[in-house]
Amino acid sequence: MNATEPFAADIAGFEPSTALIIPEEPSLPAATGPQIPPAPPTSLSTAEKASIVLIALGPNPASKLLRSLGAGRVRRFAGIVNGMNEIEPGVVENVISEFLAQLSQTGALSGGREELKRFLSEVVDKEQLNQILEDVDNAGRSVWSILADVDDGRIATWLQAEHPQVAAIALSKLTSVKAARVLEKYDPLEARSIVLRMEHAASADDTIIAQIAKVIEEEFLPAVAHTERTQDPADLIAAVMNHVSDKIRAELMAHLTEKAPGLATSVQQVMFTFDNIVERVNPRDAALIARQIDETALLTALKLGGTNGEEVTEFFFNNMTKRLSERLREDLGAMEEPTRKDGEAARADLVAVIVGLRDNGDIKMVENELLEE
Repeated sequence: MNATEPFAADIAGFEPSTALIIPEEPSLPAATGPQIPPAPPTSLSTAEKASIVLIALGPNPASKLLRSLGAGRVRRFAGIVNGMNEIEPGVVENVISEFLAQLSQTGALSGGREELKRFLSEVVDKEQLNQILEDVDNAGRSVWSILADVDDGRIATWLQAEHPQVAAIALSKLTSVKAARVLEKYDPLEARSIVLRMEHAASADDTIIAQIAKVIEEEFLPAVAHTERTQDPADLIAAVMNHVSDKIRAELMAHLTEKAPGLATSVQQVMFTFDNIVERVNPRDAALIARQIDETALLTALKLGGTNGEEVTEFFFNNMTKRLSERLREDLGAMEEPTRKDGEAARADLVAVIVGLRDNGDIKMVENELLEE
C-alpha cells in the first residue's frame, strides 16, 4: 500500500466526520502560512498510520470508534498494533499532522437538516429516521416516539377500548416493527380488521391525528407513568436475583420461600437465570443471542460448568451453524477453567443479553410453567 495514500478515511471507514475524534489541543506548531506536514517514514502503510492515530487518541475515545469499524477492521488493527515496536514522538506528530492536513482539505463541516438526514441514514432505518426528525421538529419527543418505549401489551389493551379506526391510525404512526408487536397482542379477528383500516389511516387528516395524539398524551401516557412508578414487587426482586451469584440466590430464595411462599412463587415465575436458558429460550433464538454477546464472555459462561453447564453448552452449539459450532467447541476445549467469580460474571452478562432481547421484543421467551402451590 502506498505510504502517501490518504488515510483519514481508513480510520472511520467513511466520511471526514472523523474530525470529531481529533484531540482538542494537539501539540502542533502554530500556523504561519500554508503548512506542509513533514512526511512520515515511507515504511509506514496507510493502515499503520491510521492505527497510530487511534493509539494516540487513547483507549476511551478510540474504543468508541473501533466498535463501529466491524470485526474485520478491528482484527486488522489488532494485528498491526501487536507487531509495532516503540514509535518515536516525532513519528507520531508527523502522522497526526498528515491526518489533520487531509481532513482540512475537505473544508468546513456543515450541519442542517439534509446533513442530519444523510448522517443518520447510515445509522438507523428509514422509519426511525423519520421519527427522530419529527422529534427534532417538535423540539422534543413526540407522542409516537414515546409510545415506542411503552409495553406492547399496555398499548394494545388501551387501543382495544377505542374505535378500530383510531387504533389503525395510532399504529400507522408507529414503526412497522412496533406496530406488528402490538397487533400480536390482539385477537386475530380484531387484528385483521385493524390492518384493513390501516389503508385509509395512512392518509388520515392531520387534525384527526393531532386529536388522537392529544388523547394519548393526556389520558394514556400518565396512566403508564403511574404504573411504572409502582413496580410489581416480584418483578423488582426477580431483577435483583438475576444478577446475584448462584449461592446467594439459592439462600435468598430459600429464605423468601420460608417467609413469603406466595411471593417466592411469583418471583420464580418472573426470574430468569442461566439455568433457565434451555427450558425458556426458543432454540431458533440461540444463534441471535450468541451474536449479541462477546464471544469470550459466552465461552467463559459455558466453561464454568455446573449442574446445567453441559446442557446449556449443547443448546447453543446445536442451534448455530456447523462451522461456527465446531470453531467454538475447539476454542472452548482450549480455554482454561475460569474462576467462579469470572464465570458467574460472564453468565450474568449472558442473562442480561437475553433479557434485553426479550424486553426489546426481539425474542419471545417460553412461558415458565411452574406449578402453583
